[in-house]
Amino acid sequence: MKNERILFLLLSYVLCFTTARADNPPAKTVFEQYVKQAQDFADNYPREKAYLHFDNTSYYIGDTIWFKAYVTFADKPIPCPISRPLYVELIDQAGHVADKQILRLDQGEGNGQFILSPSMMSGYYEVRAYTRWMLGFAEPQYFSRTFPIYKPSGGDSPERHISTYDLPPSMRLRPEGNTQKLTVSFFPEGGQLVEGVPSKVAFKAESKNEGSVELTGKLYTKEGTELTSLQTMHDGMGLFDYTPSAQPAIAQVVYQGDTYKFELPVALKSGYVLGVSNRGGA
Repeated sequence: MKNERILFLLLSYVLCFTTARADNPPAKTVFEQYVKQAQDFADNYPREKAYLHFDNTSYYIGDTIWFKAYVTFADKPIPCPISRPLYVELIDQAGHVADKQILRLDQGEGNGQFILSPSMMSGYYEVRAYTRWMLGFAEPQYFSRTFPIYKPSGGDSPERHISTYDLPPSMRLRPEGNTQKLTVSFFPEGGQLVEGVPSKVAFKAESKNEGSVELTGKLYTKEGTELTSLQTMHDGMGLFDYTPSAQPAIAQVVYQGDTYKFELPVALKSGYVLGVSNRGGA
């Protein structure tokens, strides 16, 4: 009787195990299903990427900012036909839209310009570009780049400078940059960083009271490993090469005897980086 009971339990276990194996497909099949669903979603709802190429890296009030726009697929550098209009905004350092253009894209390309009126104030202006399709996702992405716009002093050899001024509290849409003694801003050449992809990163160092400042420093990983050195070249601006990882690097600089640390922008897990190289010769 005891042996019959043991045999019954063993048969019940085998039947349950067989049923469970029949109900649950192999892990490989489940993985392939997830991959197919992800690929179907990417095919039906592809992501776009905008990039603007400018004629200069800084401007004077009264100049014209000329640029060429490209809209490609986010996962491959070919023109994306989804969107026809591209919205490009010029945003002042108070966060207000100073000018706006709607470009008609032809095979993913378009041209535009912003005229810097003599009535504008000098400062750091952001150029932002996006399509309606780019804003339709849970994590919208857009192109962003910041330029210094100088005001000439006048005379035969005008020196460029940026006037500093205080905004009333009601106008401070971005107050965090105005309350720190020193700020260092980072601007990846392609508009964003991608893990494992080498990029050129420009940076701008400025003091709340003195404007642009000259300084040196070093770039470290989160674990403290030194990556490269930092040094401003002109008007508080500099450039360095950087290959981002999952954890953003830390820039450590010394200003007026105090040490400051700034975290670089978070890199995307996948994508591509656009860059421009000037080479002489044919």
